Amino acid sequence: MRRVYTPRYQQNLKPAMRLAPGRVSVVLSLLGLLLLALLARAIYLQVVQQDFLQNQGDARFRRTLLLEANRGEIADRNGEPLAISTPVQSIWASPVDMDLRTVPAAKLQQLARLLEMPLDEVKRKLSDNKREFVYLKRQISPALAQQVMALEIPGWRSSRNSAATIRPARCWRTWSALPAWTARDRKVSS
Repeated sequence: MRRVYTPRYQQNLKPAMRLAPGRVSVVLSLLGLLLLALLARAIYLQVVQQDFLQNQGDARFRRTLLLEANRGEIADRNGEPLAISTPVQSIWASPVDMDLRTVPAAKLQQLARLLEMPLDEVKRKLSDNKREFVYLKRQISPALAQQVMALEIPGWRSSRNSAATIRPARCWRTWSALPAWTARDRKVSS
């Protein structure tokens, strides 16, 4: 009679608690099928759905942020401000994209009043269809730019410039003797 080897830990178990060879193969085959299903799902997601999932990830995590670095206040040794930076905007239009005949005269009059410009000058700047870009007013406050954009005239845009330097009136005597470099004009003015 041939004796079957049983491990020591199973020798003391009751016959009902011993693992039957059929049950082990069934459990192992189920685990193998589960592993194959997971492997097939991973391949499907990595190969077939790659573009969709990449776009979804980019939409959730990739953002374009505008980080403005404002220049700090320049002060003298007593802490009095000599120059203060403030945000400014520019109003510009595209004469090619707009037709003055479709813009109501009341809106143009209101625009000229907000920008403190004669109505004829506004019309002259906007009637030049050879130009694709024309500045109407530079370095205005963001609140004024918002009022102009609220008119909702087609072809108008507002762009944010970095900052303008304001010199307090009490320091003007000190600064008036120094030439000031203006980046917009690229020349030295005194």
